Amino acid sequence: MLSTLPPWVFDWSGHLGVALQAGVIRGSNYIYALLNLLAASFVLISLSAAFNLSSALIQVFWIAISLGGLARLIWLNSGLRFSPEDKALITQVFGPMPKPLARPARLFTITGGALNRLIRRYRDLRLLVENAMSRDTRAKLVAANQRLSTARKGGFDDHEP
Repeated sequence: MLSTLPPWVFDWSGHLGVALQAGVIRGSNYIYALLNLLAASFVLISLSAAFNLSSALIQVFWIAISLGGLARLIWLNSGLRFSPEDKALITQVFGPMPKPLARPARLFTITGGALNRLIRRYRDLRLLVENAMSRDTRAKLVAANQRLSTARKGGFDDHEP
């Protein structure tokens, strides 16, 4: 069946596979693992037109690694259970945080330096922390503006002597 496909299909599937493996997308979620699996599969398909055993073995290992990563994600996600309080805290502070990142053991007090080291290492965590801080800062500013508006309406102006 593959031999009936035009040669450009093999070329472009190889190009697409290499582009995906080049690190265009990073992460530790289902999409990343699936894209790794697709990338290796595309390169393997392209090798059916001009076979190379070494390259084929590398792609087979990438497929195995991707399948292992998917199995690990499924296993991690299936075992996580959060109480209603935990869910509310995670949603309020971090918004749409993936379950493995939100493991209860990961909610802790941390110094600024340690947090900077972590967010440099884990880009997904950096985005979550930045979004949480933005939401928190916005909520505090809105609350402060409401207090000031209420104080001025009641005849109290913080800026007049």
